[in-house]
Formats: sequence, structure tokens, C-alpha cells
Amino acid sequence: MQRRGTDSCIRAFSASESGAVTVDWVVLSAAVIGLAVFSVVRIGEGSVDLANALQDSVPFRFSTDPPTGEE
Repeated sequence: MQRRGTDSCIRAFSASESGAVTVDWVVLSAAVIGLAVFSVVRIGEGSVDLANALQDSVPFRFSTDPPTGEE
């Protein structure tokens, strides 16, 4: 059995591209997840703003507060 030298092992490792695809997928996945989180945060903020605006525009008579007997 013949042992390969350190130089030939390093050359073979650097020529191999099997790990490059994994790195590409990790970077691509991280970018997609980052965009998804950003989108969810922005949509959530807009939803809260819309709900607050809607609450402010609803007249008092449709309020969920119990009636006080005074009108």
C-alpha cells in the first residue's frame, strides 16, 4: 500500500468541489431566511398600525366597554 504525500493530499483536497455546493446552499438558505424574517416583521408592524387606525376610527357606540347608562 502506497502512502500519498502531504502535498498531493492538499492538492487533491483543494481541487475537490464537493464542499462548495454545501457552502452555496447554506449561504442561499441564510439569505432566504433573512428575507423571510424581514418580511414578517414589516408586515407585522403594518398590521399593528392598521389595527390601531381602525380602532381609532370606530365610533364609541361599537366599543366593547360596558354601558354606563349615560348617553
